[in-house]
Amino acid sequence: MRSILANRAFVLLWCAGLFSQLTWWMLHTAMLVLVFERTGSAFGTGLIPVFSALPTVLLGALAGRIVDAYDRRRVMQRGALVLVALLLAALPFADAAPALGLYAFIAVQSAVMTVMTPAENALLPALVESAQLKTANALNVLNDGIGRIVGPAIGAPLLVAFGPRALVVVSLGLTAVT
Repeated sequence: MRSILANRAFVLLWCAGLFSQLTWWMLHTAMLVLVFERTGSAFGTGLIPVFSALPTVLLGALAGRIVDAYDRRRVMQRGALVLVALLLAALPFADAAPALGLYAFIAVQSAVMTVMTPAENALLPALVESAQLKTANALNVLNDGIGRIVGPAIGAPLLVAFGPRALVVVSLGLTAVT
């Protein structure tokens, strides 16, 4: 374990993955709350997971081809830039975005993540020795779990205390770090 944590390239990728997961789950949780607040509809709120999963279903195979065809680091860098641009574009509308805008936001975010996630996974063997690959994969899975737990635990109180705009700013900061 120590040797993999001494690998600077892996640690940078691992931290970027953690920030990405935290951002994803902070925003996902906020979208559920915001759609329900704005529509009062359980059905409308239930569409957030649909719009979140739809890009993965529709673009999954294409994402794999993109990751195989291009440099994985560049794919991840460009994905992060798209996410930063998306958050910057959302910032002026964060406090009053209609449900349709929130659906579009989560769908675009999910589409970008659909490409970035396999790029990250495919990059691991280039960064770590084959003996460390199981540990590297396990640490990436740990990021997913931490993101699912800590992201909502940060995002929900932040949303309630400071509003959607503050949540977008924090997400922007986390995404910019990646």
